[in-house]
Amino acid sequence: VGLSISQTATGTLATFADGITNSGTGTIEGSKYGIFVGNINNGTGQATISTFSGGISNAGTISGGNGIFVGGSGSGRTTISTFSGGIINSGAIKGDPGIFIGGVALSNGQITIGTLSGGITNAGTGTISGILVGGTALAGVGGTNARVTLSTFLGGISNAGTILGASSLSGDNGIVLGGRVTANGHITISTFAGGITNSGRISVANAGIVVGSEISIPTFSGNISNAESLPGRPASSLRATARFMARSSTAAPSSRAAKPLRSAPQARSIRATPRLWSADRR
Repeated sequence: VGLSISQTATGTLATFADGITNSGTGTIEGSKYGIFVGNINNGTGQATISTFSGGISNAGTISGGNGIFVGGSGSGRTTISTFSGGIINSGAIKGDPGIFIGGVALSNGQITIGTLSGGITNAGTGTISGILVGGTALAGVGGTNARVTLSTFLGGISNAGTILGASSLSGDNGIVLGGRVTANGHITISTFAGGITNSGRISVANAGIVVGSEISIPTFSGNISNAESLPGRPASSLRATARFMARSSTAAPSSRAAKPLRSAPQARSIRATPRLWSADRR
């Protein structure tokens, strides 16, 4: 769903209603994307999706380079003003990552999502190979303003199923708010509301939850919580660590016992630095 804009062209999709649904017997496969809402623009043009309503619901199987991708990529401008209804999964979403909200901005490219409401929900029967909210901003040679911006994310991220870290784009982590920038690249989530809740299984090579990787998040509300007991581990622990990258946390404490993952207070301001520290360091 969206547009393919080249060179200096402009285009607008005013309204897409009733969302996208893949039933329990459905299979969607794509070499690049299973489901894509947005624009690929390698010129300097402008593509706009004013309103996408009804969200995306999957009870079957979706697979692709990105399983579900909402956003854009390239050196032009892509804007999704409003995306409502969220993303709900009770099936399998496979990709690199499974769910990608944001984009890849190259040179002077600008990817903007105004408001995404409804959040991301993975039900008890659902499996997702990684969730990335953010992306990549690579200004490169001659680029001065590569930007990926999500103004408002409402509804948080909730997992009651399984999240696997099969994604190289999100660093083999489970749930990531962040990405990668170079030179004059910028990634911003102005407001993230609803927090991150896990009552299922997050099994990855690196961190289960990463908040603040090379990204600015002026307002994060809703806390981060984990309620699932794992074999040999206490409740409120993840199979992998949770990592928070904030200016106030540029060094790890000398010793810290594992604690419930409720480390993000209401209306927290997070600004990324290169240093990582783990809430479950051993």
